Amino acid sequence: MANYYVIGLSAVVMLTIVSLVYDSFDMDMYQCRDTKQQSDSSTKITRLLTSANSSWEFNITGNDVLVCLHIQKTGGSSFGRHLVHDLDLSSPCQCKKGLKACQCFRPGSKNEVWLFSEFSMGWSCGLHADWTELTNCVPSMLDKFEGTKHKRRYFYQTILREPQARYLSEWRHVQRGATWKTAVHMCNGKIPTSEELPRCYEGIDWTGVSLEEFMDCQYNLANNRQTRMLADLSEVGCYNLSKLSNAERRARMLESAKRNLRRLAFFGMLEYQKETQQLFESTFGLKFLKDFVQFDATKGTAAKTVLTGQQKLKVQEANTEDFLLYDYAKKLFLERVAALRQKRRKRAPLTRLS
Repeated sequence: MANYYVIGLSAVVMLTIVSLVYDSFDMDMYQCRDTKQQSDSSTKITRLLTSANSSWEFNITGNDVLVCLHIQKTGGSSFGRHLVHDLDLSSPCQCKKGLKACQCFRPGSKNEVWLFSEFSMGWSCGLHADWTELTNCVPSMLDKFEGTKHKRRYFYQTILREPQARYLSEWRHVQRGATWKTAVHMCNGKIPTSEELPRCYEGIDWTGVSLEEFMDCQYNLANNRQTRMLADLSEVGCYNLSKLSNAERRARMLESAKRNLRRLAFFGMLEYQKETQQLFESTFGLKFLKDFVQFDATKGTAAKTVLTGQQKLKVQEANTEDFLLYDYAKKLFLERVAALRQKRRKRAPLTRLS
């Protein structure tokens, strides 16, 4: 284990800060333009704005866009529904019964959107698009949707979840027939080949898969999913596993995910619903009409799954980077919560003693 991190940290030291200039993505054809050529969109830089930077206040009537990075089985769907149904806005999202996607236009606009998520734009950049896909796709997709090219600021957000619970939840979901096989996984202008990203099962799905089978497939994207989806995969050769050693690849992905997490405008945690709501409202200057409800961690088939000691160890080994990322994220999250509470205490009016 020590050698693993020595190798990984050595690799990370050699990394340089990668440019955030991305090319346009034509989702109709699932093709990217030449990655060496900058997008002709006037929006060339994806801004990742930290909640600590008060100079970047979210302006729903300006050119700011909230972009949701939805990681599977983290509570992202519930949070996404809150965004389109429960925000106190002068011009609320317009939702029609029977349709998942709502129209979330800026106040006073009929075509400019302030929210980019599956609940407002569908899966425009691919099913459960990750960091790498979204940052390449969102600017040009909005240009196409709005029929014009102009500068925007992008406020990225996501929700994280305790890795073991998330992993077991995904396993149970796949066991019931879920596949997400229509996901694109675009990276550096290419879709991974079947050799780079083979399926873990034969047939139409993986229904009935045992936990052991689920963990044994090295190409299972459930493994370290949160780390992978937050990392810049172009830094590790995308899905070509021959570019780097396994140890170096995993170490680089973890550091990239941590770096991107720090630079997100906001991230929440499934285990901290109240604090997630408070941080979001403080960060974006928006209010929810309903209070978030903390989920019951003891309910659900995944939560009731009893693991042997060996199975727990194997889940941890399959998700080593996710556990490290979660510990890092939890510390950062609670620091932000503490800072918010301190700020509120300073603003609270003094009460007179009777």
